[in-house]
Amino acid sequence: MPRASTQEPVKGRLRSIGEEAKSRGLFGAPSFLTEDGELFWGNDRLEQALAWAVGERPAGLR
Repeated sequence: MPRASTQEPVKGRLRSIGEEAKSRGLFGAPSFLTEDGELFWGNDRLEQALAWAVGERPAGLR
C-alpha cells in the first residue's frame, strides 16, 4: 500500500469521494454519471455513456 494512502488527508478525501458516490447511487466500477443524472454502470456501457455525453440517445434509453 502506498504510504500516501495511509495519511489522514488522503483517507479523508477517499471517505468524502465514497460518500458522494453512495449519495448518487453509484455501486460499482466503473460507473459513469452524466451531468443530467443518467447513470451508466460497467465497462460494457462506456460507449453508451460517451454517446449520451455528446447528446445522442441510444435506442432503448430515455
